[in-house]
Amino acid sequence: MPIQVYVVDDSAVVRQTLMHLLQGDPEIALMGSAPNPLIAGPVIRKQRPDVLLLDIEMPGMDGLTFLRQLMSESPIPTVICSTLTSQGSRMALDALSAGAVAVVAKPRLGLKQFLEDSRRELVQTLKTAARSRPSSPARYPLRMQTQRDFVLEPDDTERLANLAGPFDAHLRQVELRMGVEIANRGNVFRVSGHDAAAVARAERVLRQLYDEAAGETLDEHAIHLRLGVHADD
Repeated sequence: MPIQVYVVDDSAVVRQTLMHLLQGDPEIALMGSAPNPLIAGPVIRKQRPDVLLLDIEMPGMDGLTFLRQLMSESPIPTVICSTLTSQGSRMALDALSAGAVAVVAKPRLGLKQFLEDSRRELVQTLKTAARSRPSSPARYPLRMQTQRDFVLEPDDTERLANLAGPFDAHLRQVELRMGVEIANRGNVFRVSGHDAAAVARAERVLRQLYDEAAGETLDEHAIHLRLGVHADD
């Protein structure tokens, strides 16, 4: 019987490309797909796939949160396929810690071509994952190794209260793009992560974004410029 694979990815291009690629192997069948975990959850709990191919950055619920929920309920062999999981990155380590059996890093550009070129490797990864026995992950989160604080002056704290909406809206993007965690502790923003260089850069970006928010020049172009990504990612 073919290995039943379920894909959760908010990109229609990824879902369609994977459907085409997996149809070419008689040992694998695409059981279904969904654009986010909120839609996928009820389906795979009702009909359990052999392998889950899961993105991380999705609307409604991110992939790691969904993965931890699944692993605590009924572990399913899961392969993470995301632009955020480059080899050795904090996000890749967190995915493995959360219970993923393998991590595949996909590029931000040329995604369809990458999937087609990597078909053999991806199919083999799914087959290997289907034979694995995932277990509940270790208690999360892992202890952060590096921290830097961005301290606001009293006047800045009052100013930030008026900027909470536009400023906070981009903090999650900084966390995801740069592999750090940001905690707001009153007049202190604490940036934490495994990679000291990434933490230092994130703290600098945080200061720049705050200054732009204060000057009312913070917009999507600014966040993309500071994070070094393309506006259509």
